[in-house]
Amino acid sequence: MGGWGLGSFGVDGISERERLRRTFDAVAEEYQGARPEYPDALYEALIGLTGVVAGRDELCEVGCASGKATLPLARRGFAISCVELGGALAAEARRNLAGFARVRVEHADFESWTGGVGHVDYESRGGRVGDAESESRGGRVGDAESESRGGRVGDAEVESRTPGESGGTVRDDGVGGFGLLFAATAWHWIDPAVKYRKAWSLLRPGGHLAFWEATHVFPESGGDPFFAEIQDVYDEIGSGMPTGWVSPTPATLPDSRAEIEASGLFTDVAVRRFDWEVRYTADEYIRLLETFSSNLSMEAWQRDRLYGEIRRRLALRPDGLLRRHWGTVLNVARRQ
Repeated sequence: MGGWGLGSFGVDGISERERLRRTFDAVAEEYQGARPEYPDALYEALIGLTGVVAGRDELCEVGCASGKATLPLARRGFAISCVELGGALAAEARRNLAGFARVRVEHADFESWTGGVGHVDYESRGGRVGDAESESRGGRVGDAESESRGGRVGDAEVESRTPGESGGTVRDDGVGGFGLLFAATAWHWIDPAVKYRKAWSLLRPGGHLAFWEATHVFPESGGDPFFAEIQDVYDEIGSGMPTGWVSPTPATLPDSRAEIEASGLFTDVAVRRFDWEVRYTADEYIRLLETFSSNLSMEAWQRDRLYGEIRRRLALRPDGLLRRHWGTVLNVARRQ
């Protein structure tokens, strides 16, 4: 990125962070299929550490994109309010989540969003779920079957309620608020001057903040040498790693404990680590790269050169595959 930091500003007054985070909308239709699934153990740890309960606690997701992390929690029966900056991504998320009447997706930037609990709109007899059409009388909604008259939609129970009435948080503290606010590979895009205070304001007392980022990691042994070998092409097109860069391993991925504690708004920080491997064909890997802001901001000639070389080199392998190792750090903290 030519030495730019995410907080730096261009001549038009728009920060690099703001510019890059708006690039994902261009690949909204590819996002769900291209990005990796998070391990099931991560969701189990998230639920265990926060103590959230489906049918009692309403969740808020920041930057849901196409619903990658939303779907596994929706299937567990949670009511979720999602906030997505990109209009095309928000529309894609609505399509992917159309079978879950307790999930809504709002097109807005989190920093100025004024939503809260109690706004999960749905109708018990089919009709509209958020902005997505559902079929009445137990037809298919997206890929999830729904039943009419307040039965199950996807894996989440739907009760007959007035649209707009909360299907989520039990307000036994007299305050109200989300039981959990989470972000999956999105928290780093939120304005650092705003994000912790805004999260705190949307959570009920004792509610939890959680976030994680899917990151390319390099196991200490047994990793694929492809990535070291392809660096000469990245250098050639001017997108090489900076001098002194040390590739992260699953164990060396940094957590956000110090940053969370420095906010003064959250306590009881817990950290859990996960890593997994995905195998890609050349086309699958290029499809993944096409959803990264760094690649979306490349010139066409840079992408052509890089992708052509990826295809050429993988074609020389007997199975034509590469192995990419993913790692993530789940950060969880309780609202004071």
